[in-house]
Amino acid sequence: MQLVGAIKRTVAVLLAVLVTACIGALPPAEAGRKNFDKTVWRQKGDLFIRSTYQKPQARTKCHATRTSPRFKVKKYSFYLPGRHDARDCYEAWRRGAGR
Repeated sequence: MQLVGAIKRTVAVLLAVLVTACIGALPPAEAGRKNFDKTVWRQKGDLFIRSTYQKPQARTKCHATRTSPRFKVKKYSFYLPGRHDARDCYEAWRRGAGR
């Protein structure tokens, strides 16, 4: 009976070591990236970028809404090939896409 108890404890310790090793081997998550994937606020809150992946067409639709006293509300929409997040849409918008 002592042998069975010792085997159970040994298996439990080895399993705990294995789980700890697997968790330690995972790459760290990007801080704040999950909230940034779909939407972006830029330029003191007067530019709102949203991205939507369209699987059948394998492209990303980017929506940019600009609100300010000078522009009132202006909406831009453009496509990027492949899967992109809102950061990529923002960078493309800065380079002139959709305008």
